[in-house]
Amino acid sequence: MALDLGSIALGAVSSGFGFGNVSAIADQIANDQLQTQMDTAPYMLLGDVSFLVFPFSGSETRKRADFVEHKLIEGKPRLQWVGDALDEITWRMLFHVSFCSPEAELQKLEQLLASHAAAPLSSANGDSLGTFVVTSITKTTRWTLEDGTLLCFDATVDLKEFVVPPAPVTQTASQSPVAAQQRTASGTLNPPGTVSAAPTPRPADAAVTRN
Repeated sequence: MALDLGSIALGAVSSGFGFGNVSAIADQIANDQLQTQMDTAPYMLLGDVSFLVFPFSGSETRKRADFVEHKLIEGKPRLQWVGDALDEITWRMLFHVSFCSPEAELQKLEQLLASHAAAPLSSANGDSLGTFVVTSITKTTRWTLEDGTLLCFDATVDLKEFVVPPAPVTQTASQSPVAAQQRTASGTLNPPGTVSAAPTPRPADAAVTRN
């Protein structure tokens, strides 16, 4: 159930707390709520960027198949499947000082976007979810120190699947190459397709025609 911070603040005032403490009370409640959600959120890795998916129920994964239409005369078109589209993921990622350096992780995340580099996506237990590129980042700052040091932020990040091309197969020759034309001992070239060996002589009593 969602917390009504306004009602809690009014209750704190009526209980003898000053208005100056209302903001601190609301911040403490929000921090406790965040900690509860962090305890249940899954830990993930995108390359070397560590984050929590927060909240997990807010994530989106899109899968699609591509079809083309073949028009027919006096009839409905026919569909033909041409392939599967790339998977797309939208996650709300949480970065908190309790498990990472938010400033450093933000820089690495932005570097993935700027470099257009693909990175493996995996869970904390090592399960691979594929290879993805970052297509967009929307950052929301949650807490900072008075000097501006970032303590916590969340980011809505769009990922698109990157298909790693298969490694080329290297084929080795099964025998040494042989020239189509070979030189004789005298240095002349034999015509292509000729046999240098003399044919077997025909018997003198052989019939003129074959039976």
